[in-house]
Amino acid sequence: MSVTQVQTSGIVDDAVINAKIADNAVGTSQIANDAVTVDKIADNAVGTSQIANDAVTLDKINFTFNSVPTGAIFHFAASTPPTGYLKANGNTVPNGTGTVQGISANFSALYAILGSTYGAAGRLPDLRGEFIRGWDNSRGIDSGRTFASWQKGTLVGGYDDNDADGDISTLQGRLFRDYGSDTINSTIASSLYGMPKVRYLMTGNAYNDYGLDQVQNWTAITRPRNVALLACIKY
Repeated sequence: MSVTQVQTSGIVDDAVINAKIADNAVGTSQIANDAVTVDKIADNAVGTSQIANDAVTLDKINFTFNSVPTGAIFHFAASTPPTGYLKANGNTVPNGTGTVQGISANFSALYAILGSTYGAAGRLPDLRGEFIRGWDNSRGIDSGRTFASWQKGTLVGGYDDNDADGDISTLQGRLFRDYGSDTINSTIASSLYGMPKVRYLMTGNAYNDYGLDQVQNWTAITRPRNVALLACIKY
């Protein structure tokens, strides 16, 4: 007995309905690639109950909107980076497939973005222990900086003796401000010319606003309060 195949042209429109299809009769092997398109699926036809657990994985989804771009940097709340990210620790990634930080992947997209910006070709930015500052980019606030350049810390502030003239003085190359207390010992200043909170540590003779000659062995700490998190980069 010969078997006659049924071609698409031999099927009347709407002739095949759900009631005529046995359960599990149509699987992925019976569906041609690209045969099921969005316009062939009725609105709300596919819900969570029609999708098996773990059936939709990241590699099956084509991210074209709101996806995280390669090279994006963010801080993570754990000590190891999430899937798809590397530690921004100065390692070098290959221009292709390789293993970096125990992760085997194709790093060519990240390699192309990095170039030699951070030293050797393919080197990740090393953000361990660093604050990140917005690139000036010709604005003039932090002029003279090139993109991705490193900048050392500086001590910023001034001595204000509470006089109306607001004169600024220095002591041994360091700067400080009098907040009205004749004796300052581990006090917390509320601000220092727009800076975050600053701690003054003073030992020896007391400081007062009659002169600078009585100040000994003081230190101004300009580091702001901070939390150490893991800097990561998308590959």
